[in-house]
Amino acid sequence: MISKEVISKIENINNDFENAKPFKHVVIDNFLQEDFIEKLCDDFPPFNKEKAINENGEVGPKCVHTDIASISDFYKNFDQAIREKDFLNSIEKMTGIEGLVIDRRMYGGGTHENVSGAELDVHVDFNYDTETGFHRRLNLLLYLNEDWDKSWGGAIEIISNPLDFYKDDLVSKSYNCIKNRCLIFETNEYSWHGFKRINIPEEFHHLSRKLISIYFYTKERPSEEIFANHGTFYFPYPPEVSNDDDEIKRLVKKRDDLLMTSYRKEIEQSEKINNLEQQLQSALSTLVPKYEGFVTLKNVNGFFVDNWATQNFSFEYTNSKTVNSIKIQIFNPNNNKGSFTIKNNEVENNFEVSKKEHTFEISFIQKPSTDNSFKIFSNVDSSVSGDNRKLSYIIEKIIFD
Repeated sequence: MISKEVISKIENINNDFENAKPFKHVVIDNFLQEDFIEKLCDDFPPFNKEKAINENGEVGPKCVHTDIASISDFYKNFDQAIREKDFLNSIEKMTGIEGLVIDRRMYGGGTHENVSGAELDVHVDFNYDTETGFHRRLNLLLYLNEDWDKSWGGAIEIISNPLDFYKDDLVSKSYNCIKNRCLIFETNEYSWHGFKRINIPEEFHHLSRKLISIYFYTKERPSEEIFANHGTFYFPYPPEVSNDDDEIKRLVKKRDDLLMTSYRKEIEQSEKINNLEQQLQSALSTLVPKYEGFVTLKNVNGFFVDNWATQNFSFEYTNSKTVNSIKIQIFNPNNNKGSFTIKNNEVENNFEVSKKEHTFEISFIQKPSTDNSFKIFSNVDSSVSGDNRKLSYIIEKIIFD
């Protein structure tokens, strides 16, 4: 899929990536084999207003198809190919970042189409996949535009700092979005990028800015690069002014200073929230239901301080004496009907729930052991509005005899 010429230059590409300024990136022309890029262009989906709804609920000038496998058979094969080891290994060699994966949902990625009026404020991207918790590490932008004049706008820009727009030390690079050009850049807390407003002349209004956007993640990343979970943070482009427009520059700087302060406060608050969540998880891990017997419970999941349990409740336990049975006393306050599957180690028992109070008993011979697991799977749903815990029943006591 990747052109042989590109593969032959991987070491040079990696060197360019590692030494690029203002942050690691590389531009690779003629990235894919010619037949691949032609087919991607041919099958590119038409602009769909339903996939162009912006944050205000309105149809905007940007259309995104995240489910690229549904576009055509070729895009389905392409979606599979970019997730395979051969492709991922090539990107790892180009960037020096190992263990790359693409998220299942392709959240925010896929095909992007921008028509006249579209623009992308300078920003840094969200830094975690909310589904897996993996770190966002790379963006890959593959352009599919047959003809594109840089004067129309839309050229991707990477900059050193949005506070430096009016300063001589601003580092800014701009890359036109031409067909089969690939831009790969590292995503971190200073990978600021965006593009200016697109204004396509009337005679070319049938054209649009087209690309495929792929985001890569890793399970781990260097500790010095780890920040608290945050969303994408934007800085609007400043107006172009002459050198003597000091008042406009002052007002823009004031705006940008306030935005940067908000960004830093978001990072600080996210860090505090992360710490509190870790403390809460630590506290919850020591929380156990009421029990009797010569056992010790640990790693309890799905249990709360008010004795409610979720539909998936589990724990591990150590028994210092032989256990012949386990009795579970529960309270079903809403008198819901349902079923329980109780699993002690590898042995399952099934019970029906039909009234408010139940005592379930399972019998066996469990000699003293340090490695036991206990789980209850329930389809009883006692959830209430405003409480997102997915509650099922109340555990009154667990008795190990």
